[in-house]
Amino acid sequence: LVFVVFTVEGFGGGNNHTQYFAAFTPETDEKGNQHFSLIDVIPIAGKGWRGVMTLNAKVTRNPKSNETLIAFDGLEVAGDDAPNFPGKKVTINLLLKGGRLVEQK
Repeated sequence: LVFVVFTVEGFGGGNNHTQYFAAFTPETDEKGNQHFSLIDVIPIAGKGWRGVMTLNAKVTRNPKSNETLIAFDGLEVAGDDAPNFPGKKVTINLLLKGGRLVEQK
């Protein structure tokens, strides 16, 4: 599995943004060329909610249920934090099951 976090920012000079988490699987075609196939993408952060500064994902796989747990650090907006400056450390847990990503609370 290959993971990516990317940010989509608003237009018109605003500071609205949303961060997304995407999971890919590497594949090799019949000629030996490698490419990446998108599994799923899910919003994981944004203005006034939380942010992911670095992707330090830890992956655990359950072979019986065929589920994959992906955990990584983030910062959540709490208390007197400004909307674009989250300060509370959190762990974001995503479950990959049946080709779909779901956040585990």
